[in-house]
Amino acid sequence: MARIWKYEVKPGPQEIELPEGAQFLTVRRQDSQFGSGVFTWFLIRGPQDDKKEKRLFMVVPTGEEFECTLNDRYLGTIEVNTLMFHLFERPLG
Repeated sequence: MARIWKYEVKPGPQEIELPEGAQFLTVRRQDSQFGSGVFTWFLIRGPQDDKKEKRLFMVVPTGEEFECTLNDRYLGTIEVNTLMFHLFERPLG
């Protein structure tokens, strides 16, 4: 079985605990009756109680300096109220 899970991300670095092997699908802004936010979606394969792993994501605004390593992986760009943000994943460890 497979599912798609959604996680909110905010500017700056943050760790998200995901089922092991979760596959990143996309990042987008989503507006709802409860407010708006920036979210990531992941494809999750296997049972919900699978082993979890922490993964580090960074949301960086255009023009801001940040430490970027050769191992950082660019995942996408999001527009929020005419501002542009960029999502990266950095391997932990």
